[in-house]
Amino acid sequence: MKLSYIIEGFGAPKDLLSDPANDHLTWWKLVDKFEADGGQLLGEGRYGQVLYHPDWPYVIKLFPQDDIYLKFIRFAYSHPHVSFPKIYGPPKSVVPRWTRTLRWSKVYVARIERLYEPKDWDDHRRTVNFLDKYIDLIFQSISGKSTISDVDSMSETFALVERRLKDPNIRNVAEGLYLLKQNNIPGVLDLHENNLMYRANGQLVLIDPLWEGSTPYAQERANREMYNDSYYYDEPELVKGGQLKRRKRIRKRRVPAAVSKAYDDSPF
Repeated sequence: MKLSYIIEGFGAPKDLLSDPANDHLTWWKLVDKFEADGGQLLGEGRYGQVLYHPDWPYVIKLFPQDDIYLKFIRFAYSHPHVSFPKIYGPPKSVVPRWTRTLRWSKVYVARIERLYEPKDWDDHRRTVNFLDKYIDLIFQSISGKSTISDVDSMSETFALVERRLKDPNIRNVAEGLYLLKQNNIPGVLDLHENNLMYRANGQLVLIDPLWEGSTPYAQERANREMYNDSYYYDEPELVKGGQLKRRKRIRKRRVPAAVSKAYDDSPF
């Protein structure tokens, strides 16, 4: 499968990731080029970027290493559910052509349906807070394993949960979360307002409901990546000689900008 199938051309036919003309560009120069051709950077953060172009029926998410998220979207692809985003084919691992840091030596590319922010943020926050606060009781209700003592000790709370679960949006998301739990998808639930979005028809969708949890190893790796493998957000350019300008020093290592023709579809 060619990259041109994964990421269709925009404007004049070209590949966003594999065009050799991009070898000298930083990520942000590549984004400028993409936006000049009508594309949009819908979101960006430490764990990835989301790109959209009017010619695409989906968005593209690029992320360097996020094992928990990769497991989630692979599961969403193989187990479609109304609360999961539609995934257009399994995520692919590629070696991009732009000048990049070690952490971005390869990237995963996922084609995901376009979703939208809530129209009513206050109502959205109330919904997410309810799911986060009562998730244990919600799972009990969905599984049908609530005991008499549970109901007796928290009758009013349980009644509230049962009542809110009649809302199709809440019920669908709760069932999606329970499906992840039942299938032992690794990760800790990470329910906050930015990890759920909406379809155009108003359906609530989980976009990134899990994280690896706070462990000494996870924190150490995060600190190492932040210090060693990141550009300044406000200084993403290469300095003279192809060296990376970083916090109080010059980083001399660069990743060769070769193109990989192989994709990593092996399960974790």
